[in-house]
Amino acid sequence: MARTKKTVVSGINREQAEQAFADFAAADAKVQNLTSKMDIEMTRIREKYADQLAEQNARKEAAFEIVQAYAVENKDELFSKKKAWRAPTACSVFAPAHRS
Repeated sequence: MARTKKTVVSGINREQAEQAFADFAAADAKVQNLTSKMDIEMTRIREKYADQLAEQNARKEAAFEIVQAYAVENKDELFSKKKAWRAPTACSVFAPAHRS
């Protein structure tokens, strides 16, 4: 969004000021109403997916515990400075081996 210079308005009479204040109040009320509707919809969405999120988080925790147990049991092999353990990548798993 481009920066715009704010212009100073002058020569406003009381009627114009009161109308501007009424417009401001109406717009502010509409903003609050829309924000409230958005909050209600977001709450519905969170509730809709809460069970699925909880299930997936439980799966993540269980998988993490297994990986962590493996890492602790094999820390010398996995974390030695000589050779770092790497998970196989798609390239190394599916690419044909180079033969000389």
